Amino acid sequence: MQLNGSFAHVLSLVFTFGLMTASVSSATQVPAPGGPTGPTGVTGPRGATGPTGPTGPRGPSGATGTTGATGARGSTGATGPSGNPGLNGSTGATGSTGVTGATGATGTPGPVGATGASGISGVPDYADFFALMPPDNASTVSPGAAVAFPNDGESSGAGLIVRTGSDTFLLAEPGVYQVTFQVSVTEAGQLVLALDSGAGFLEIPSTVVGRATGTSQIVETALVRTSTINSTLQVRNPAGEPVSLSVTPLAGGTNPVSAHLVIIRFQGATGPSGATGVTGVTGPTGP
Repeated sequence: MQLNGSFAHVLSLVFTFGLMTASVSSATQVPAPGGPTGPTGVTGPRGATGPTGPTGPRGPSGATGTTGATGARGSTGATGPSGNPGLNGSTGATGSTGVTGATGATGTPGPVGATGASGISGVPDYADFFALMPPDNASTVSPGAAVAFPNDGESSGAGLIVRTGSDTFLLAEPGVYQVTFQVSVTEAGQLVLALDSGAGFLEIPSTVVGRATGTSQIVETALVRTSTINSTLQVRNPAGEPVSLSVTPLAGGTNPVSAHLVIIRFQGATGPSGATGVTGVTGPTGP
């Protein structure tokens, strides 16, 4: 039977629709009880892709992969600022002393300094003073009083050791003096040197001499230093002694007996030193 084109087209659409309906029905409708399931229809064309659904929860991290190979060294960066200085370390042990170098050559001697002023002459000043009993020292010598030596004996004549009274003797210049005396006394007793340096007479304890019986002279030899000009010396019966002393007349015979005081100046003040000469040039240091 011949069909025209329009009718055939309609029929084709109906057939296609029927197939699609049958396919849907077979997928969604429950078969009627008792009837057999029809054959599966032809799969229709694929529909358009629906919208993307929401992202699902993140899955667990995978295992760490193996370390990759080290990359090439980068270029050196710019130097950073210097840090603060650190604390000083403890001092190291001292090293051993090096070998002493050879002595340098002796420098040229400097010029001789000017000669200092001359000191006191080496020839000592001296003077001897004496008494004769009788008639001298007729009275006893009380404690604290001086023995008289009223006569002048030999002297150097310089005028630096002179008698200023019958029992006082001037030591004009500072220095060291040797003082020697001998006196005959009747009683057991003592004698001592006393020095006045401007503040009154002071007995010198180291110069006390004496005797315990009446059968010998009292004899003294001592060195006395003076530190001021015009000091005065005496020979005394020490202050505080219990007895006065009698200087014995005609001791041991019929002639007047002498008592002597001898003073010798051993050391005067030293003259000033001359100026020091210029130091010579120092020799070169050894290697």
